[in-house]
Amino acid sequence: MSDVGLPERMLEQAAPWTPWSRRAWEPSSILRLRELSEATRWAREGVLSTSAVAWYRQSLRPLIGQDAGLASGAIRSQLDSLLKSDFPFDSQSRRRLDVLIEHADEHYLENWHASLTAGAPVEVERASRFIVGHVIDSGFHPNSVRRTVKKAISEELDTDQIVERLARLCDQPVQTFEGIVPLLDVPQPGIMAAHERWRDPRATNDILRAHEWKARREQSGSLHFAVSARDPFTAALQVHDELQRLVSRTTLLRSDGQLGYQAHWFCTTTKHIMELGRRTDNISVMSPVRTGHLYSGSSSKAIDDALTLASSLKTGPDSIAATSSWAAIEALLSAGSDWNEGTGKTVSADRAAWILTAAWPRAELTALSYQVARDSGVSSAVRHRLKTAGEDNARRCAIVLRALEGGALGPLSKAEEEAGRQRMLGLVESPRRTLRRVEGYIQGAFRRLYRQRNIVLHGGSTQTVALPAAIRTAGPLVGGVLDRLCHGIEVSGREPLDLAAQARTALDAAGDPGGWSLHELLGTE
Repeated sequence: MSDVGLPERMLEQAAPWTPWSRRAWEPSSILRLRELSEATRWAREGVLSTSAVAWYRQSLRPLIGQDAGLASGAIRSQLDSLLKSDFPFDSQSRRRLDVLIEHADEHYLENWHASLTAGAPVEVERASRFIVGHVIDSGFHPNSVRRTVKKAISEELDTDQIVERLARLCDQPVQTFEGIVPLLDVPQPGIMAAHERWRDPRATNDILRAHEWKARREQSGSLHFAVSARDPFTAALQVHDELQRLVSRTTLLRSDGQLGYQAHWFCTTTKHIMELGRRTDNISVMSPVRTGHLYSGSSSKAIDDALTLASSLKTGPDSIAATSSWAAIEALLSAGSDWNEGTGKTVSADRAAWILTAAWPRAELTALSYQVARDSGVSSAVRHRLKTAGEDNARRCAIVLRALEGGALGPLSKAEEEAGRQRMLGLVESPRRTLRRVEGYIQGAFRRLYRQRNIVLHGGSTQTVALPAAIRTAGPLVGGVLDRLCHGIEVSGREPLDLAAQARTALDAAGDPGGWSLHELLGTE
């Protein structure tokens, strides 16, 4: 396996508009190991169950052999040995894990660079997720990662050189970014005026003019922020988090009103104007549009409630996003009999993973069909059949599947589109193995969301090591599963648990001649 297409796949992984079916479903390896170390403390305090931590620890073991960034030899051997058995927070094993994590983090991209330079076999999908995830979890915004990779591709750098450039990016020191956020409504203005970070309207207008921005009439001065971050994008996220904390304080005042602010941060360090308050990740539920229920509401009150809860993924603080989005999943995908059957609440995460895993081939094949149709290098017969199918996505998927099975769909011109063809070729050649792997990734993302929800609700902590990564990776998946559940209700009248049963049954029969076609694992609608 070569690294052809790896830079383009890295570029796609960092793009905010990449749909759930092609995104990274897990955080970086280093962050996952740090999450395990932190989880042992929450287990000691009774916030997480020991069984949940044990499940997570066991799920990490295959990671050690798959990620070239975790080195080899003694380091990898020690990591694997520690993950074989339980260890409490106060143990030497946990302390040794922390030592290994810090060492691996320091040399992670260096190890990837060495592996690529040596020409070691590369699995593009895993490698792109490992490398991009590492840079993002090192504190960089996906926009910075995308710009760096895009510039490197334009310079026609080799893959190992691109990784070397990313390593240099990670070596840069944390910077201090300063700027202001104009205020609109200020409860207790006297207290605000005495605040060392408050800037009066005149000083605020001077800064706005320097950014070529017209002040609003209702402006009440501004708050100055100085934050330490890796780039201006993550600095803006920190500013928004601080503002949300201030808003929460004023919301609890006896008087009416709360702190109001203009949703832009004017960074005086870089002259950037950064929008605040809305995540750019592709978290979307489009079924209400396709089924005509966007403004009339769903025929299912439970679906409407779930959409209301999940909307916090777009605008709410990470802590609210985690608790509310998990409530949406659990409300739709849990049953009264779960406790009697000994499955517990994590079964809701597993059922969500079943549904999305079953939906994954259809999502990927649909996108691939449109890419194939515009690729002049593809067989004219295949492209003609796709043109005849029009917008009937089920037919389009069936055409692409038959072409892959019959060897009639060769390599595509664009590297990122060829990566998609390779993914579907792997699915056709080994359906059950491929789907089992996809299911494992998605299951891990939903269970992480559940653990973070428990830490927020039962531990009262909103600043855990994995919370931002959990929202980044699981957020689009929550949108994806709600989209399928909305579609199931409105198009075929199938309840969420019925759709989960369909998904599990079809996945267990994947690849069997008597089973479901790969693009119809959730049914034919």
